[in-house]
Amino acid sequence: MNGNKEMNEKEVNKVEKEKQENMEDITPEKRMEQVVAELEEEHRKEKELTRPAYWRGLMTGVLICAFVSLIMMFSVSIIVKKKANQTYKVIDTSGSQATIHDIENKLSSLEELVNQYYYYTDKVDMNVIAEQIYSAYMNGLKDKYAAYYTKDEMTQRIESVNGSYCGIGAVVSQNDKKEVIVVQPYEDSPAEQAGLKQGDVILSIDGTALAGMTLDEAVSLVKGEEGSSAVFKVKREEDEFEVDIVRRQVAVQTVSSEMREGNVGYIYISSFELTTVDQFTQAVDKLIADGAEGIVFDLRNNGGGALDAVIDMLDYLLPEGLLMYVEDKYANRQNYTSDEECVNQEIPMAVLINDKSASASEVFTGALQDYERARIFGTKSYGKGVVQNLIPLSDGSGIKMTIAEYFTPKGRNFDGNGIDPDETVELPTEEEAYDERGVLKEGYDTQLNKAVEYIKEEIKK
Repeated sequence: MNGNKEMNEKEVNKVEKEKQENMEDITPEKRMEQVVAELEEEHRKEKELTRPAYWRGLMTGVLICAFVSLIMMFSVSIIVKKKANQTYKVIDTSGSQATIHDIENKLSSLEELVNQYYYYTDKVDMNVIAEQIYSAYMNGLKDKYAAYYTKDEMTQRIESVNGSYCGIGAVVSQNDKKEVIVVQPYEDSPAEQAGLKQGDVILSIDGTALAGMTLDEAVSLVKGEEGSSAVFKVKREEDEFEVDIVRRQVAVQTVSSEMREGNVGYIYISSFELTTVDQFTQAVDKLIADGAEGIVFDLRNNGGGALDAVIDMLDYLLPEGLLMYVEDKYANRQNYTSDEECVNQEIPMAVLINDKSASASEVFTGALQDYERARIFGTKSYGKGVVQNLIPLSDGSGIKMTIAEYFTPKGRNFDGNGIDPDETVELPTEEEAYDERGVLKEGYDTQLNKAVEYIKEEIKK
């Protein structure tokens, strides 16, 4: 051992001695170059040793971060799925009839999800959602005549059925410029008494401009409480003026009448409202008093209305007997009859109908046809032989839905079939028969002409 150690020491000394001898032979300039070269070699070896460690560290860090992210995402996914399975589980009713309880539970789950995740929660209006849910319920009945009405809509419906409202007594519409124009002021109405005329444009009411409003919004301003007054700014051609109008209860004019040549009375009925009955009987009485020997009833484009109104009107025209009947889902039958008192049964009558004559119009036409009391002219009627009931709810809203079917005195149900006229008469198709508004010119109404001709012939008999 000691011998080896001595040998190693001698070799090291020998190497060192050789280095020193060699260094003595090197100039200072060459020695400097040698030192720089040695330093560069040491630096290169150091970089080779540290580079793998650096990249290994970097990759390790990236992998750790990715692993942590995956763990977090997986954890969140598990939490959400677990929460959904536990809190928002709903009953699948696709294969069976859903119950109100099922619907309530599902709506409750939807509400919780919206409250928890929906970004615009602060903008949610539950009143709007509620109204849409009620409408969807009625629409889901698949009854094209069923509907849900909000409080405001229900008020308008009741006004329409009653045939009266508190306002100025004028029919208004909107022209192409969205201006509110007076179509017709009713006779002896506040509008007529204030001097409003057909074609007048209502610019504002109490300083509120009507421009830009929908027709419903404008009409709501026209209407008001009994005895209230408003300043109407009106434009007539190039002139503008203001007039103060006091609102009052006004009956909607659904009946108009005139005497035509040959002592033929003509009565147009636009709809059947509760106020229509008095207007109708007064028109018939006046025409007869003025010498009418026959009457034409025009129900074209009349979509129907109140059943009670049409029954009272038929009672006035027909002798004692069955006027019509209805049957509900339980096969319960309700008859509607007339008494003995009625107009002169010797007076010939005719009725005009078209494809827009519906419901109460068909009840009116069917009864007169079954009794052979009037001859029917025009084209097949619409075919709405079902009864709807308007039901108010305690909060002011309401619903309408089909509750029964109509039948004529002879047991005809015309739902989907319509009523065929006794004599089909088409309107002219020539352009010259119509004015620029698309209205038939005087003398071109072939359906009315045929009915009047029939009455004249009956009068001669």
